[in-house]
Amino acid sequence: MLLPLVFLLIGSALALSFASIDLSLWSVMTSADQPNALLWPVMAAVSCLPPTLIALTPAVRQVEATAVSTLLGIDFGDQLPGPARTWDQRWRTVTWFWMHLIAGAGAGALVVLGTVFAVSVSVQPFVFDKGDHVADVSWAVVYGDARDLMYPLGALVLVLVAVGALLLIIAVLRSLARPMLGQTVDERIAELDTRTTHLVERTRLARELHDSVGHALSVVVLQAAAARRRLATDPASAESSLSSVEEVANSALAELDEVLGLLRDEERPTAKRPLHDLASLSSLIGAVRGTGLDVETDLRESDLTGLAPVVSREAYRIVQEGLTNAMRHAPGCTATVRIHRRRGRLHIEVANPVAGQGSSSWRRRQGAGGSGLEGMRERCRILGGTADAGAHHGMWVLHAQLPLPASSTKETR
Repeated sequence: MLLPLVFLLIGSALALSFASIDLSLWSVMTSADQPNALLWPVMAAVSCLPPTLIALTPAVRQVEATAVSTLLGIDFGDQLPGPARTWDQRWRTVTWFWMHLIAGAGAGALVVLGTVFAVSVSVQPFVFDKGDHVADVSWAVVYGDARDLMYPLGALVLVLVAVGALLLIIAVLRSLARPMLGQTVDERIAELDTRTTHLVERTRLARELHDSVGHALSVVVLQAAAARRRLATDPASAESSLSSVEEVANSALAELDEVLGLLRDEERPTAKRPLHDLASLSSLIGAVRGTGLDVETDLRESDLTGLAPVVSREAYRIVQEGLTNAMRHAPGCTATVRIHRRRGRLHIEVANPVAGQGSSSWRRRQGAGGSGLEGMRERCRILGGTADAGAHHGMWVLHAQLPLPASSTKETR
C-alpha cells in the first residue's frame, strides 16, 4: 500500500504544479477584466497543452514505466518499455500521464481533506461545550453524553471510505498500466519476428563458422603434417605446404573475426558477410589438393553459373563438407566431385574410398552424425532439398539435391 501511495502522491505533486500555473494565470486574467470569450479558451489551452506536450516526449514512457514497475509492481515481461517510438505509443503515454495526474489529484484531495475532516470531527465533540455545533454543521450538536461517540465513529467510517477509494484508484491504475505503457499484440508479434530473425541469422552464422573454419583447420593439419614429413627430404615442398598453411590460416582467421563481429553486432550490414559460393569452388579444390588429397571433378561451367545465390552458397558448403570429411577419413586417396543440373534440381555428389570397416574412422562415419552433416541436412530441408551420406560399393558418398528456381532450371543430360 505504501509504494502505490507514493506513486499517487507523485501524481498529486505534478498535478499541483500544473494547477499552480493555471491558478496564477487565472488570477492575472481575471484581475485584468478579460472577457470570458478570451478567458476560457486561454485557460483551457494552458491547462491541457503543457501536460500533453510533456507526455508526448518519448522518454516519458520509459520514466512512467519505471515508476509503474517499481511502485505499482507491474511486470512488463522481459524488459521495461523504452522510449516511445511510434505515435500510437506516444498517445497511449499521453492518456496514461493524464490518468496519473487525475488519480494523483484525487488521491491528494482524499488524503489531505479526508485527514483534516476526520481529525476535526473526531476531536471537536470533546473540546466544544454542550450545544455547540460540530464542524459548523447545523444538525451536528454536542450532546455531552454517549451520543457524541457517533462523530469519531463517523470519522472512522470516512477514513475507511477514503482508503477504499484509494485502493480502487490503485486497482484501476494497475489494470490499465500494461495496456497503456506496454506493448500491443501487434508490437509483440513484430518483436518476436525480429528476435526470430536474429536467432535464425545467428544460427546460420554459427554454421558458417563451423563449415569454413572447420574445413580450414583440416587443411592446416594435413598441410602441416605433410610439411613435417618433407622437411628433411624436400625443403621446397615443405615450404610450399607451410605457405599454404599460412594462407589458409590467415583466411580462416579473417573469416572467424568477421563472423564473431557479426554475432556481437547484429546491426552490421549483411552485404559485408563472408559468404562463399560456387564461384570459389576452384580455390577450394586447389587448397584441398595441396593437402595431398587428389580431387577429380565432373562438372560443367554452365552448371555452376546462373544459380540463385542461396543455392550456389549451399552447394559450395556441401562440397566443402564432403571434401573436409574426405581429408579427415581418407587422406591420400582420390575424391570425386560431381555437380549437375537435372530435372529442375542441382545434384551435388562428393565420393571417396572408405577406410577399412573395422577402423575407428569407419565407425565414426557410419554414425553419419556430426554437426556438419546434420547442419547440411537441415539447410537442404529448408530449401526443399535432400542430403544423405553413407557407404556404397566401397565408396563413401555424400549426395545432395537442391531445387532450382524456374529462372535457373536449365538441364544438362
